[in-house]
Amino acid sequence: MMQAARHPPVQYVALIDYQAQDSIGAIIRERASCTFNSLDGSDAPARTFWVKIDGERNLEWAARQPNAATLHRRLLKNL
Repeated sequence: MMQAARHPPVQYVALIDYQAQDSIGAIIRERASCTFNSLDGSDAPARTFWVKIDGERNLEWAARQPNAATLHRRLLKNL
């Protein structure tokens, strides 16, 4: 596969610092690491299931979130 590629494969990594409120209103600060591999050198994944969040595939990560059903539906639209 790599011999047929026009560009060398690239791994993109984004560190995202964010904050949110929990159910009682306390501010929670978190950091997420998002990665994906690109075989064509593009900086946008062709499919969202190629993205990993903190080392997990995005659907696995979304399943653990408090609003998992909503996130899961959004991610499946992009498959």
